[in-house]
Amino acid sequence: VEAVAEVVDSDQEFPLTAVGCVEYDAQQFGGDIAKIAVLMRGRIVRVPANYDPETRTYATSGAGTSNGIWDGTFKEAYTNNPAWVCYDLALNPYYGLGHRIDATMVDRWNLYRIAQYCDQMVPNGMGGMHPRMTCNIYLQKQADAYAVLQDLSNIFHGMSTWDG
Repeated sequence: VEAVAEVVDSDQEFPLTAVGCVEYDAQQFGGDIAKIAVLMRGRIVRVPANYDPETRTYATSGAGTSNGIWDGTFKEAYTNNPAWVCYDLALNPYYGLGHRIDATMVDRWNLYRIAQYCDQMVPNGMGGMHPRMTCNIYLQKQADAYAVLQDLSNIFHGMSTWDG
C-alpha cells in the first residue's frame, strides 16, 4: 500500500473554503521547507445554461435556448470569464452584494453579450490564441463589495452602476 486516505465527516472549521494539506519528509529537501505550487480552479458560479466554459462556446440549440437564443436560465460551473465572476459577486449573499440586490436588479442580457466578448479568441502574440479577457484572481482579504465589483468590471472595461 502506497497511500491511505481517511474521510472524516465532521463540522467544518472553515465553511465555504477549500483547504489542502501536504505532508512530506523534510529530509528529502535537506531539512528546508519545500516550495509548493498549486494549480487551482476557483469557485463554481452561475453561468448561462447554454454555455460551455471548457470550450467558451454558447449553444444556439438544446438546453438553455429558445428559438436559437439564450433563454435566461443558468447552471453552475467553473469559469474564469470575468462577466460571470462579477455576476456571482453581485448576487452572492455570503461574500457579495446578494443581501442588498437580487437577480432582477442585474442586466443579465447585456452581461451575456459582455461575456461573449470576453470569450472571443484573440492572438496571444506567440502564434497561438487565448480568450480576450479572463479573471484568475484570488481574493485574500475583506474589502468593500462594491469596490471589488468595480475592480472586477474593469477587467472587461466595464463599470458597475446603480440604476434604481
